[in-house]
Amino acid sequence: PLGLDLSKALQGGQSYEWHRPFRLGERVKCWVMIEDVMDRGSVHFASVLAEFRDASGALIQRQRTIFFERGHDEAA
Repeated sequence: PLGLDLSKALQGGQSYEWHRPFRLGERVKCWVMIEDVMDRGSVHFASVLAEFRDASGALIQRQRTIFFERGHDEAA
């Protein structure tokens, strides 16, 4: 779904947004979403967002990861 050749892709950044600490033994659900995919010249970028929520649905943490692939060829 990212349109990246993962053997050529690099992690370009990671950010965290904390709403509270994780609690030992708590059950946590994680949702991972493709936030954005874009091309800038021969570089292909993808942003992936992950949200961690407790049993009541309250947000614990949000993570954003940026991947990029240089020399991206749309025909591949």
